Amino acid sequence: MTESNGTVASEAPSSLELKIIRQIEYYFGDLNLMRDKFLQGLIREDDGWVTFETMLKFNRLNSLCSDLEVLAAAMRKSTVLMEVSEDGKKLRRLPSKPVPTPDKDHREDLNQRSIYAKAFPVESTLDELIEFFEKFGKTEQIQMRKNAQREFKGSVYVVYQTTEAAKNFIEATDLKYKDVELEKKLFKADYFAEKNGIKKKIKAPATQDEKAENGEEAKEEEPAQTVEERMTKGAILVLKSLPEDMTREDLKKIFLDIGQTVAWVDFSQGEKECRLRFPGEGLAQTALTALKEANDGKVLISDKEVEARILEAEEEVEHWKNLFESQKEMMNKKRKAKDYHRQGKRGNYKGFKKSHKRGKGSHRDDQDQAGEDGPPPSKQIKKDEVA
Repeated sequence: MTESNGTVASEAPSSLELKIIRQIEYYFGDLNLMRDKFLQGLIREDDGWVTFETMLKFNRLNSLCSDLEVLAAAMRKSTVLMEVSEDGKKLRRLPSKPVPTPDKDHREDLNQRSIYAKAFPVESTLDELIEFFEKFGKTEQIQMRKNAQREFKGSVYVVYQTTEAAKNFIEATDLKYKDVELEKKLFKADYFAEKNGIKKKIKAPATQDEKAENGEEAKEEEPAQTVEERMTKGAILVLKSLPEDMTREDLKKIFLDIGQTVAWVDFSQGEKECRLRFPGEGLAQTALTALKEANDGKVLISDKEVEARILEAEEEVEHWKNLFESQKEMMNKKRKAKDYHRQGKRGNYKGFKKSHKRGKGSHRDDQDQAGEDGPPPSKQIKKDEVA
């Protein structure tokens, strides 16, 4: 018997093989592939084919299995999305499964398949959550939300493969996880609406007569971009156990010397860990590879071997979420400061004209008081802080 990917059918996948299939299908799935420019670049090089050796550059897959033959054997049992080359050295997404266009229809479809749920024990594992959620249908992605310390905080985002599966989960009654009733479960779009204090109702579109009766025109609102859509994927490199005298400038120079530009360094002298942001998708891996090649396969920083990893999945999303929130806060402070100084100048000018006519007070006095009562100067935002 022959499978749809051209290979001979074999026994059912083992537990490890199922994890390998799921991880690789995630990499080549719609959600990831639409924004992963590094993987997109690889696909364009060889008619969609990517070597298994290259796939081992993905940390999570490498942690599951680094044996190329085992990876190939597992992916031969993937009949839905992937196919393996005859020599077993490469794989690709089936040409009959093109990546969808990220238009309004696709976003609406994604919204109908995406849910939010809360009240899971913090010690839960991804495998346990997969087993729980797939009681209602096949999942495409499960994101375990984490706090600033990268600890699971008990809530998840899940994308099901079908709208029906998502509805099955939302409409389930008395739903419990390990004897604990879920505190909240709803569609992801409704969760964001609720979080922003907006009560969202799902109803059929109004007819033209109803619109005319209400005196309103039909308006279509584009949903705000998610963190996943805004972030630069594969751009954050984490280094640990750095030399004590290391500085930001030293780190930038080390990578510049091997032809890699660092866009931003999140690090203070004396800290043992830093995060380097590179200016494009997938460039963290490129920089790490270049660093190893320059040091006989070792990750050396000022002649000291250090630990290195690339942020992925929920940890990467959490990093960008915190960055975007910080940028927004800084922009708000800058805007308030501008408004204050603008208003202050207008008020001071009027006061100056009056005092000049009356011979009382001074423009200088007004400025001093404004300076004392007003907000401190806002911190200038550097260009490379904005994604």
